[in-house]
Parts: sequence; structure tokens; C-alpha cells
Amino acid sequence: MLSVLAAFDHEHPALCLTDISRRAGLSLTTTHRLVGALTGWGALERDEDGAYHVGLRLWELAALAPRGLALRQAALPYLEDLYEATHENVQMAVRDGAEVVYIEWLSGRSAVGVRIQVGARWPLHATGVGLALLAHGDPALQESYCRGPLVAFTPYTITDGERLRR
Repeated sequence: MLSVLAAFDHEHPALCLTDISRRAGLSLTTTHRLVGALTGWGALERDEDGAYHVGLRLWELAALAPRGLALRQAALPYLEDLYEATHENVQMAVRDGAEVVYIEWLSGRSAVGVRIQVGARWPLHATGVGLALLAHGDPALQESYCRGPLVAFTPYTITDGERLRR
């Protein structure tokens, strides 16, 4: 079932049964059975075109994560204050290993456009918030991260670990 759920991501928020099967690496019959169970429980929802989406029941369950909704609720007044003071984009994210997961963001109307969605997961070096978390992380994390392969997400992404250390 987790493989079925993992088939969905920000680039693939809606999938047909065949795509779920392929992305999960499961046979079509197994996928059909698992998708039926997940849909019955509310973890998946099917739209009028027959595509499946992550269901509201998963959002309810995810809201119980201590680094998710509770953190968002505690920090939101401060995020709003920061937005009011700057009228720029304000982001809150947590580090999860070598990645950053966005918990909340407030968009400034005239601010620079950013590729962010709540729940999105990006490598630390590919975002400003990730670089800030990396800069304030443990030196061992910084060294290990800078030695690893750094993938480019835009033409401006720093992919040289030595340059990232500066």
C-alpha cells in the first residue's frame, strides 16, 4: 500500500490505475486491489475522469505529525508578522535528512515568484531555506552533504560542493 501512495508526488498528483501500477512496480491486479482498499478507506479519491488523487483522509492523518500542522499553527502568527513587515515571500520548512520539506508559505503579491508548494520536498542546496538550514546545521552534516552529488534544479543551482561551502 505504501508503494501505491508513494507513486503520487507533486509532479504526479493525479494518476490512472495503469500509471499507479507502473510507478509502484506492482502488477495491475495487485494495484487494483490495493487502490480499491485505499479508496474505500479515504486515502485515495477518484475523480469523474477516473484519475486517482491523494484523499482527504491522508491529510487528516498527516495533520497529526508533530513537525507538520502543530508546528505550522505555532509559527503562523510569526510568519504573518514577518510578511506584514516585508510584504515578501515567507517560508517555513523543516530539514528531513538531506532534504527540506515545506510546512507553510505566504506569498507576497509583488514578490519574486518561487516554485513552492506546502508538502514539497527539495534537496537542501536547491533552495534558500534549505541553504539556511544547511548553514546552521552540524558541521558533520555540512561536510557530508557537500561531498555528495548535488543535482541541478535550475541553471542557477550550485552543484559544486566546494563552492557551496563558501
